[in-house]
Amino acid sequence: MRLADILETQSLPIHAATVATPATQGLKVAKVAGVAAYCSKIEKAAEKACKGLSGHITQAVLLTKLSPDDVAELEACSDPLPFLRSFAIALVWATFRRDGIAPPGWDQAAHCDQCGPVLLWAQIEVAGCPWCWNRLHKVKIPRPKHYEINERSPSPTQGDAA
Repeated sequence: MRLADILETQSLPIHAATVATPATQGLKVAKVAGVAAYCSKIEKAAEKACKGLSGHITQAVLLTKLSPDDVAELEACSDPLPFLRSFAIALVWATFRRDGIAPPGWDQAAHCDQCGPVLLWAQIEVAGCPWCWNRLHKVKIPRPKHYEINERSPSPTQGDAA
């Protein structure tokens, strides 16, 4: 599955990776990703991409989320770091959302036509939002601290897991 497909379907669970020894680390990543080996440019960029994300994602996990097509595109890229950093952040934020936690910077009261009052990155009104997946799967949705219930808003607990 390509990165674009993963982001589109939001199938982004992050699982803890086992720590590999230096002798087996490349083999483990290659086996999971279905490619012979990553070039050192991608491995180094992946390591830098995960720095500062408070241990929420590791280089090994990030590399295993890449499809062979993603790897081929990154190998052709002169600097894969910006892409890998954005992908790492997207994976971490998707995990936050799946856990019902607003990602960093998502602290503005917004309104979704489907979910009602939600926390997003801006005070906006939208037809659908990133929290719609949570609502459909009955996973907690972080709400603004104070909001009014009206005909456009669902009940305060709709979409919130008990």
